Order: sequence, then structure tokens, then C-alpha cells
Amino acid sequence: MKYRITSKGDGVHYYGYDENYESNKIVHEVIKVGGWFFLAKRKLTGLNYSGNPIPKKDLIFVTD
Repeated sequence: MKYRITSKGDGVHYYGYDENYESNKIVHEVIKVGGWFFLAKRKLTGLNYSGNPIPKKDLIFVTD
């Protein structure tokens, strides 16, 4: 699945929309760590990344 990524303005936290977000409107929290993008999970300590990074071929960067 491809994600359209847009920044929250701090260079670390991003919104990730599914590729077909016009019809789906599913929003994911995405965190950039060491040049890699991860889907974030909300935990008691805040947002943490988990799992494997999103492959760069599956990222579509969107600017405002």
C-alpha cells in the first residue's frame, strides 16, 4: 500500500493518507526516525513507532 505523506511542520511527525484517500479518508500517524518513516502507535508515553519502516517506494510526498 502506498501512503501520501504530509508534514505536521516539525520534520519528525507526519500524516499518512492511504493512496486512495479521496474515497477512503483513513489517516495514519507517521514518524520519521533516522531517515526512515514508520507507522506510529499511540502508547501511554505518547506516539512510538513500531514494526518495519515503510519502504521508500511506497511513499508519495505531498506539499501544501
